[in-house]
Amino acid sequence: MALEEAEREQREMLRTPTPDGPQPGVKPGVGWVVNQILPDWKLPNVPDGNGTSTAAFVLIDMTDDDGPSVLGTQGKNCPTSCRPLRATRARFPQRPYTRKQRFLFAEDEKHSPLVDAALEDLEDPTLKAEVIHHRLFISKMRRTARHMSHLRRKFLAYQEEAWITHELLANANAAFRITHMINSDIGGGFGSGAHLSHRVRLEGMDILEDPWREEPTRREAFCEWCKREDHDTGFCHFLRKCQFCGQCGHVEDKCNIPHRNCHHGLTCKVPVDHVNLEKTRCPTRTRRPARLGVRFT
Repeated sequence: MALEEAEREQREMLRTPTPDGPQPGVKPGVGWVVNQILPDWKLPNVPDGNGTSTAAFVLIDMTDDDGPSVLGTQGKNCPTSCRPLRATRARFPQRPYTRKQRFLFAEDEKHSPLVDAALEDLEDPTLKAEVIHHRLFISKMRRTARHMSHLRRKFLAYQEEAWITHELLANANAAFRITHMINSDIGGGFGSGAHLSHRVRLEGMDILEDPWREEPTRREAFCEWCKREDHDTGFCHFLRKCQFCGQCGHVEDKCNIPHRNCHHGLTCKVPVDHVNLEKTRCPTRTRRPARLGVRFT
């Protein structure tokens, strides 16, 4: 009951034309002008809120950090609404602009002051606002691109370090030593694996013995970069750089010239299960040992 009484008093207050209440049709204050630029902008009627009508007054803000915006209202002390101020469409459809026409709106060019002066003389705030939007988004795009470039350099550095760890582990014969230890002690519940449950040991050994299980468990539903569902974002070939040939656009397993960084007299850098191992001639005299680990029996 108390809530209904409060709502009834609020409706009565809205209907009463007091200096502090809604005053439809009255100019809200300094900067507000009669709406002649957005005839299609509909706002709820005041005071009852039934139906909509064209916003009576608008206030344009060209200095908003997110781009030019416009406030609309039906009068003084009436509810206001905000929306981005965009260019009004021409009467007839127009073809997309050419590169030369797009260059007209570029910022900080020698012709930019001429364009700004023309916009002032045209006295079309929506057109001026759209040019500001264009320049603002171009500026944000450039800043974001520089930030992305910095992040990508860090990403490629991490990728290279991870690849180096693979090479160091291979040089230490880590796969053979670890799988041998699992087969002899850990899998049987001895040594450091004594505290592991039988289920954990069994599931782990099943995974290691599965010849088709070669990739880590997926941690994302889809790649955040290319939106494909067959890999995580960190393994997207659009982001990574192949450690065999140094080119971008593919992962190491799909490289067509994997022996590019192999050198005469050294061990081949390409694993024996690579699909293109024999596609090109390796300049080395020796190859990495074929034994990648010990198969459980």
